[in-house]
Amino acid sequence: MDWQGMMETYGYLGVVVAIIMPFLPSEVPLAYAGYLVHKTELSLVLMVMLALLTFIVTQNIFFSIGRFGSDRALHWIFRTFRISETRMNQFKANMDSRGKYILLFSPLWRMGFAIGAGLTGVSRAAFTIATALSFFAWSLFFIWTGKLLGARWHVIVEGPSKEWIAVFLTGVVLAFVWIRWRRKKMRNN
Repeated sequence: MDWQGMMETYGYLGVVVAIIMPFLPSEVPLAYAGYLVHKTELSLVLMVMLALLTFIVTQNIFFSIGRFGSDRALHWIFRTFRISETRMNQFKANMDSRGKYILLFSPLWRMGFAIGAGLTGVSRAAFTIATALSFFAWSLFFIWTGKLLGARWHVIVEGPSKEWIAVFLTGVVLAFVWIRWRRKKMRNN
């Protein structure tokens, strides 16, 4: 069963499982959850709260792995989920120089931020508050967007008109020509 079928079949539970999947970007199941809110009798408020709770729990699990994990376990996680140690060191440096507010960007790199926060010694309370704030906004945005797209699904299925495709392609060609012209001009100067 694919993740969409799982979300449709199991409803709220399917959404939780899809969000937990580390190989699936969180935007995808959240937007699809919004579509399900539009399509079915699922509650928007309950869906956002459930997504938020799922994010808080999973982020705190990864935080604990960063805080209490051995070097061997962390190396296995980095290798398995393709987290480079260089990127993790950059995250630690950013935490030291910019402070804890950087945790508000954790939806952009879920597992990395959580493990990195555990490694840097951020308090669990500060981490959980930052996670709750950032993922509430993240979940609300994508679920609401999915709900709005669900209401206009017929427009998405029909696709853009031939005129809009021609305008878009003309814009791409003009941008390409302009960039090439600018590069050539800069080389000559």
